[in-house]
Amino acid sequence: MRISQAMITRNVLRNIENNKERLSDLQLKISTGREIEKSSDDPAAFAKASRFRNIIESNNQYLNNINDAMGWVDMTQSSLEGINELLNEAKNIGSNDNSLLFDEEGELIESNQQNMLNQIDGIISSIIDYANQNHLNSSLFGGSITNNGNVFDDEGNYSGNNESINRSISKDQNVAINTTGQQLIDSGMLDSLYELRSAVENAVYNPDEEGPTNIELAVASIEDASDKILQLISSTGDLAKRLDMNIERLETANINVQSFLSKAEDADMAETLMNYNMAEIAYKAALQTGGGILQNSLLDFIR
Repeated sequence: MRISQAMITRNVLRNIENNKERLSDLQLKISTGREIEKSSDDPAAFAKASRFRNIIESNNQYLNNINDAMGWVDMTQSSLEGINELLNEAKNIGSNDNSLLFDEEGELIESNQQNMLNQIDGIISSIIDYANQNHLNSSLFGGSITNNGNVFDDEGNYSGNNESINRSISKDQNVAINTTGQQLIDSGMLDSLYELRSAVENAVYNPDEEGPTNIELAVASIEDASDKILQLISSTGDLAKRLDMNIERLETANINVQSFLSKAEDADMAETLMNYNMAEIAYKAALQTGGGILQNSLLDFIR
């Protein structure tokens, strides 16, 4: 077979180009730290790495959902605890009815009565403020009606609903993160306070009367409402613990999957650097050798 100068030239140029391409591939691996950049590099490994990245992306979305839920749950728990503290204040006001409302002669002390009424009105107003709390411009206790402004008016009338707000916290878990205004109403917190206010406003001194006074009955209603609010606080706390556990689980899963992803697509830097040095030497040698061959002219063959 006759070997022409043109064939030699083509082979030299092709070898130089191949060495240059290999050097470029190794430079990319060193700069990115990845062994696999596209599916053609290793179809099986590329598919596995893509699967791992999708898992991490899904877990990160669940973590975002949980962090959003945690903000809502923490705000709800804080508001419920504030409501319960106010109920305890009202209970203390009603527990000293005779000593505050009547003098030793059994006469009504109107200034004390008015002071008690003012305190109760303040507690009612503060509880309604808590019930109208917002988180990120969304009503905490409005049910699914989250952007309706105040869901309780000054009289304690509720304009929200009893629907839940759900968040997806894992592949198979959706949780309701809200407490509704209807649940607050069902606790009896406002009714018991209005009952206490009415009892104080219509207080009558009768130390010989058998059985509890109206104020004492109202205090008992407030205690019952407080117990129900405490149950809501407990449920909210349990949900917060569950969310914390899911955060820990997802973060641990991401660490493990990230390790698998690294094994699937990361380059062995020591080996890659060694291969790069070898490729660089080969490329330079190809350039030097090719330069000598391509410098031959027609005169070299005539000699």
